[in-house]
Amino acid sequence: MSDQKKTKILLAEDDETFRNFCVRTLLESGYDVKTAASGDEAAALAGDFPDILVSDISMPGKINGLDLTRIYKNAGYTDVIIMTGEPDLDTAVEALKLGAYDYLFKPFTADFLLGAVRRCEEKRNLSDNLKRETALREELFKVYFELTKLSKLRETFGQFVSREIAGFLTDHADNSGIKAGKLPVTVLFADVRNFTAFSAAGEPAEVASALNEILTIVYNGVNSEKGILNKFLGDGAMAFWGAPLKEERHAQAAARAALRIRKDMEAWAAMRVERGLPVMALGIGINTGQVMAGCVGAPERSEYTVMGSVVNLASRLVGAAGEGEILLGPDTASVLRGGFDLKSRGRMKFQGIEEPVEAYELLG
Repeated sequence: MSDQKKTKILLAEDDETFRNFCVRTLLESGYDVKTAASGDEAAALAGDFPDILVSDISMPGKINGLDLTRIYKNAGYTDVIIMTGEPDLDTAVEALKLGAYDYLFKPFTADFLLGAVRRCEEKRNLSDNLKRETALREELFKVYFELTKLSKLRETFGQFVSREIAGFLTDHADNSGIKAGKLPVTVLFADVRNFTAFSAAGEPAEVASALNEILTIVYNGVNSEKGILNKFLGDGAMAFWGAPLKEERHAQAAARAALRIRKDMEAWAAMRVERGLPVMALGIGINTGQVMAGCVGAPERSEYTVMGSVVNLASRLVGAAGEGEILLGPDTASVLRGGFDLKSRGRMKFQGIEEPVEAYELLG
């Protein structure tokens, strides 16, 4: 045995001759052995936490072998092998009930003692493996539980959130703290211009690749301002700020995201022109106000989203936006005025909205 793997044995035996015989046998087989000449002395060594206690039943002092069995088994680490020169069935049964692993009748040979110790070692190894397996199962269960939470999180929110919001949502994967209610938010819609003509003329792989590049630009812009990219809508996307995490300056965050998206789209278009590839552009619509926010859908499949007239106007604004334009609703413009460069587009009429709406263009 190596020093690191030596089994520690405490031998409690009052007969010096027999004790020396056992010690010599165990040492020659590579065990780490300590001795005690009485039960009291052996009890005092319990803090050393031996792997195996080999103890006589009857010894001088107040503590006998059965007492030692009780003491060491209650400590929860040491296995016990009992020895006795006076075989008694009741005593043997009592020792086994207390948790002793084996019961040896003296005198016995060196091979007999080593056989008992090695069987005990094998049992301990099996117990250790079982404990490791149990610990592994518990760890796997924890991982499964976390993956279940994350799976539910992904179903509810999609995968298009910033790290900060992902952390919040993971902490509330049971939907606690994100119950349906009215919240002030800013909603952004982005839509690819002339996509239908582009997709009809291009190869499917090229069309898909270009669209993915554009949607990645949208995602990066939203994510940079810690918004939720709620959903992709074919050749467009919807994002919002202010829910489920409250954000006091959600309109400003949406405006910065829109400006970054436009800048990145311009760089993307220039790169494609250099390569001789067709280009596309985005129109963006932004609106601010009170919405109904919450999880909608079936019990088996739901998502967190925002609804209401504010969302409806944002979707109408993106429909009216030209290539590279960012149109704002009046409430968004009111919040941004003074901090951003805005241009009035006058009162615009939108389908499904009775009264004309004062719209603005975000220039920078």
